[in-house]
Amino acid sequence: MKIWAPLIIVAAIGVRTAAAECSPPNVQVQIPSGATASRDDMVAAQKAVKAYDNAVKEYSGCLVREAVAGSDRLESLEVGRLKVIATKFNTELKIFKEKNAD
Repeated sequence: MKIWAPLIIVAAIGVRTAAAECSPPNVQVQIPSGATASRDDMVAAQKAVKAYDNAVKEYSGCLVREAVAGSDRLESLEVGRLKVIATKFNTELKIFKEKNAD
């Protein structure tokens, strides 16, 4: 029993170190209203969504490379957030295009 305690502590420190190297994306994406946004606003939002997508891919790759415990759950959280943001952007983009169809 005494042998397991140091091994568990070392394993926990290793997991914490690997997780610390894989920081979740810290990207703030503001999606403008398609009904009132300018073209520049929509382009900026599209760039922000793409940047967030790339950050999520990088984060996911890091979790896999570092073999972080619970990486599937951590990755799923970020992918879920990305899907929500992408869906909102696509909805507002559709509204923007309909408004500016003239």
